Amino acid sequence: MHIHLVCLFYTEDTKTTRGYEPVLEEIIKDIKTLEIKGIEIVLSKACQTVKGTVVLFSADNLGAHGMLGFQESFTFGCICQLCYATVESIQDHHRARDFEPRTAEQHVKDVQDCNTRNTGVKRQSPFNDLHYFKVTDNYCVDAMHDIFEGVFPNVLKSDLYQLIIVDKIFTCNHLNSRLKAFRYATHEKRDKPSCITLEKLKSGDNLLGQRAAQYLCLSRLIGLILGDLIDCENTYWRLVTLLMENIDFILFPKISHGMISYLDQLIFDHHTMYRELFPTKRLTPKFHNLVHYPACLQKSGPACRYWCMRFEAKHNQLKKSTTSFKNVFTTVALKQQIHQCLTWHFEKKFGGRDVNSCAGELIFVRVLMAASAVCDKLCIGMLDEIYVCRLTMINGTDYFSGDVLVVELHTHYYDSHYHAFAVEDDDYGKSVVLEYDELLDYYPLALHTTSGYVKFRYVAAQKLGFDIALFKMDDGTDINDDVLCNILIPVQ
Repeated sequence: MHIHLVCLFYTEDTKTTRGYEPVLEEIIKDIKTLEIKGIEIVLSKACQTVKGTVVLFSADNLGAHGMLGFQESFTFGCICQLCYATVESIQDHHRARDFEPRTAEQHVKDVQDCNTRNTGVKRQSPFNDLHYFKVTDNYCVDAMHDIFEGVFPNVLKSDLYQLIIVDKIFTCNHLNSRLKAFRYATHEKRDKPSCITLEKLKSGDNLLGQRAAQYLCLSRLIGLILGDLIDCENTYWRLVTLLMENIDFILFPKISHGMISYLDQLIFDHHTMYRELFPTKRLTPKFHNLVHYPACLQKSGPACRYWCMRFEAKHNQLKKSTTSFKNVFTTVALKQQIHQCLTWHFEKKFGGRDVNSCAGELIFVRVLMAASAVCDKLCIGMLDEIYVCRLTMINGTDYFSGDVLVVELHTHYYDSHYHAFAVEDDDYGKSVVLEYDELLDYYPLALHTTSGYVKFRYVAAQKLGFDIALFKMDDGTDINDDVLCNILIPVQ
């Protein structure tokens, strides 16, 4: 994914009656030119005119509402950019069809009426001046802010409070000792969750003092960290595992129509159970956003392709590029363009891939455990030398020696209590040599086991009866149940 810098501005410049209009004015002008005239580029030694426009606008709730012209408050009136839901109506309605959707025609009337309390529309958005994009067609959701800075910490905190303080199933110290002692994989250590204090559990907010990446890590591993301490019939724990099932489907990189329909039911079940278990707690607007996820996945594709996690990482990179408040815009923009230039240079040099490796050594092929497989794959001899390194980075992803790339595991069954699969490896010890482009999923895997269970990165669709033939490999062949495990990550 290429993320380019478009604009830098002070937030104070948007705190006027015109909102983001002064900031977006030049950007919208350029996009209009791109829509109508396009730009000329050279493709296959021929000059062609390419046109384009805005497809989706991804941002956190506050930023999206400000840019798209909706009210920037979520405590009264209509609080959703896709429908006319209110703070009260979202408490008892958990399906998108229960709410009146926004339309382009009605939005024009809402702007003219300027009745923010009843419509949620604050002003006309500059994006509505585009020919092919309207704010009511922005079927884009942000799982990072909605789930990992909203719903998941809210649900997890409520459940931990119930399990630790009310039911006294385990203590806060026991929880923290489990979090510390858990054997995180190398690529998980930088995002491993921090300790959760008793004071934080008792605080009135809905947070546990973690970053979004830490909540993501927790959502994948919490079942294996605490599952053996909790009874299988515990309904509060079932609420957590139900949310983790929702997260699996939402972050799945390929999704079918059947899975989208099932996700709609999962979200309804989760919200209903939450209201039953915690009747005094109110659903926040981020809970409501989840009811629109099935429609957004249907229209815009998997949510992991346009969530803000990658954009936030880019923002962190830009923030670290300057330590002075003098001429900030010039410094940040210049360093960003230099970095982009270097990135394109190395992509061209390495065939479209950004490759970096740490210090390694040259060794004879014959000393490798997979010597025969390497010789066959690379067409070299046993006495040839090969460069071996402990760590390599490809397209921004670190691969350490000892990481796992799963090849065909056979699933025995799925255990919803642990939110994990019981698996076996029929070909343990067999060496396989693959090129980067042959990987079904680029993400480095880590094999964590607890009582014989393995936690995958994504949910296995076939356990739910979905048509796996909807997923195809690059060569056109169908992905069966065994091969599907190649794109699922095991976790301890």
